[in-house]
Amino acid sequence: MTLKIELSDETLAKLHERAAAEGQDIQSFVRGTLEQALAGPGAVNGSNPALSADEWFKLWEEWMADFPEVPGPVDDSRESFYAGRSE
Repeated sequence: MTLKIELSDETLAKLHERAAAEGQDIQSFVRGTLEQALAGPGAVNGSNPALSADEWFKLWEEWMADFPEVPGPVDDSRESFYAGRSE
């Protein structure tokens, strides 16, 4: 389907600029932008809907479970990272 939309010269220039920055022609850029917008708020790359806080937390917990537990306190100070590097 073809859709005709009137745009100001300024808007058209911005579209050309953004499309070129993405390495796309203007038609592909506009199509992709519209598809992503229609995917819904929070969609990632137009394909995945945003997660609720509970869903995100569950995924975070599952990801964290893959890492070993540290047996005690960890020195994560700036000084410990750069010690001995002739600052």
